[in-house]
Amino acid sequence: MIFAPVAPVIAILVAAAFGALTMVFELFTGGIPLGLAMVLGLVSLGTRSDGQPRDFLLSACAAAAFIGAAAVTYLLKIAFAVHLAGYGVIADIAGQLVYYSPASDLGPSVFAVSAAVLSSIGVLTGGTKLLSAAMVAGSVAAGAYGLGHVLLRVSNSRTRQRAILLAVSVVPIPAWFLAFSNQVAVHAWFMDRIIVWVIAAGGSLFVLAIASRYDASSAAEPSTPPARGTSGHRIG
Repeated sequence: MIFAPVAPVIAILVAAAFGALTMVFELFTGGIPLGLAMVLGLVSLGTRSDGQPRDFLLSACAAAAFIGAAAVTYLLKIAFAVHLAGYGVIADIAGQLVYYSPASDLGPSVFAVSAAVLSSIGVLTGGTKLLSAAMVAGSVAAGAYGLGHVLLRVSNSRTRQRAILLAVSVVPIPAWFLAFSNQVAVHAWFMDRIIVWVIAAGGSLFVLAIASRYDASSAAEPSTPPARGTSGHRIG
């Protein structure tokens, strides 16, 4: 099988490689928060279970591997830049980080950032703002229903942990928006793309709830007795 579940250690190593490769190509174009969200939400879904509900620990380790590998790669990039251009590069990087963050005197308010994000939300569907907004709102509602159903009605511990992780996985998106509000406001037209994970996580939570309801109804159905004359014995 192409998508067969893998061992937990393989998932952690893949998360580390994912973090390093993401940092090789970008930093302030949304790949880091989107990649971290994907790791948190998907790792437990793609690993083999040993019978113990350890999804929280596994996802934490995978997220740490992603962030750690990305951080090491970024430090290597800085070291290479310093080697080529001198130590003044570090001051430039620090100044750019401050400029992008809420600490900047030129930074917009939270309301201005929200307005910029909403104004550019149409990038999710090729410029159709209303459709994009409806998709995000619908996914949030579907995800809230799915999470509530799983937590209130499902007893399987692994399903519950997966649902919680999917819900938690959306946190890096608004966290990045708040941490680098000026950058988001200036470049909202492409930073809005990472909101696609809110749609993916909400839809996944909804599917998880529907699947758990189907499993519960299938388990509750009484077994159908064999039809008369079909037990394998001769008739007559």
